[in-house]
Amino acid sequence: MHKLQAAMDDGALETDEDLWDSFIERFKLTFTNQNQKEEAYQKLCKLKQSESLDDFFAGFKQLANEAGVPLDDKGTIETLKHAMNKPLTRAVIQSPDYNPNAEIPWTFKKWEEQARQSHAKWQATTVMIYPNVSHPCRTPSLSLYPNLHLWPSNHYH
Repeated sequence: MHKLQAAMDDGALETDEDLWDSFIERFKLTFTNQNQKEEAYQKLCKLKQSESLDDFFAGFKQLANEAGVPLDDKGTIETLKHAMNKPLTRAVIQSPDYNPNAEIPWTFKKWEEQARQSHAKWQATTVMIYPNVSHPCRTPSLSLYPNLHLWPSNHYH
């Protein structure tokens, strides 16, 4: 603020765009979170998939963007594998199209597509196993099926 006032005292006009651009830039540098990228990266590394696959992928992409991490980087894909539910990661890896020794590794987009496909298969299987679920697109709740969490971890096959 002092620099702005000093510039105006030296004859700069209030309408001088360069003066205001400089002020805004200094203001942002002073009052913005300088650790935003690092904090976003730390959150990305700690992220774990909860119930909604849509929310998970949206959050993952947002944090990767804030952290400045390219989605297709090998490290980002490894972070994704560890952030997804273990059975879903296993289902993606066991899908017929996945080749861990491929010359060109899967992109983030391919991982997301396969995860969504595997999840959809799991949901379709769940509807067949638990036909009393009121809506075919919903995963059964633990209140209806308290032993659902005991279902074998290979349920994504």
